[in-house]
Amino acid sequence: MPYNGLRKQLGLDKNKPRPQPPATPPPPPPPRPAAQADGKKPKKKKPEPVEADGKHTITQACGHRIGVRFMQQRPCAECTRRNRRNRQQARHQALKRVQGRLPDNACFHVLYDAASTTWTGTLTVGEKVFEVQASGVFNVLTKLDTMYRATLAAEVPS
Repeated sequence: MPYNGLRKQLGLDKNKPRPQPPATPPPPPPPRPAAQADGKKPKKKKPEPVEADGKHTITQACGHRIGVRFMQQRPCAECTRRNRRNRQQARHQALKRVQGRLPDNACFHVLYDAASTTWTGTLTVGEKVFEVQASGVFNVLTKLDTMYRATLAAEVPS
């Protein structure tokens, strides 16, 4: 090998262990911006009281106080979780239905009108023709796609 001499000069022989750099202690971490000058943790803000009289207030384990009147006007935590889960599932199913491509021979035509600064687009799929106007090309294409998929959803009951 042509580099054997250079390796030996640098002390990188195969049989010799590589020299380790001298052990130096790592630098101290930078101070946290939230720490106070004396090094103590900043105090947490106390929860603000809710307008309710003392007889009709519930104090939770975290220290927040909730008025009974406030609780009567809102759904419980389980109902809130169930509603959120239902909304997320509906959104996921809607996105799942939207996925897919246009059929063969679908045709977009987009024209710009400088006088009115609008784009006019048509989508032709088979015998169906969809037409829309918008301020941008992407908006035109998105609206045409939405119109086409709405007709698909109306044709096939889910």
